[in-house]
Amino acid sequence: MQAVVDRVIRSFTSKHPVALRDSMSDAESKAARDEATEFATQLLDNYKGQLAQRGLKPD
Repeated sequence: MQAVVDRVIRSFTSKHPVALRDSMSDAESKAARDEATEFATQLLDNYKGQLAQRGLKPD
């Protein structure tokens, strides 16, 4: 999970300013959206897995 957190931090700290982002081509924009979607899906899958593990542990 720490690797995922580190990746989120890197993604927020290494983004281009808005002015540069506006000049991105359609292909670059689509690639960025696809990467963000894949990353969000991975985060949700990790979270679901953690919830499932918590549900299986006896108290």
